[in-house]
Amino acid sequence: MAGYEYSEPADRKQVADPSSDLQAAEETRHACDPAFRHGVVVGFDGSTSSERALAYAIGMALRSGSGLIIVHVANRLPTTVWAGCEPPVFVDVPDHRT
Repeated sequence: MAGYEYSEPADRKQVADPSSDLQAAEETRHACDPAFRHGVVVGFDGSTSSERALAYAIGMALRSGSGLIIVHVANRLPTTVWAGCEPPVFVDVPDHRT
């Protein structure tokens, strides 16, 4: 608290065991919506926004008690395509086996 620390009063009665709250929450957790039984799916490409989405998805998977699927798609085009150069030319080579 903004540089000030207050100790707990000695006569303060503890109402509940903090660990029992977590156990009670897990026991009362309802089954997930059937649409989310597959788990949480997140796309990741290494960008800052995808790192944030991954962190959020991890928390979401933990809260829902489901699995996490991380999807990463590799681009097979050369980087010169995205740099403004001409796109690659795919040449059809004739098959002389017949």
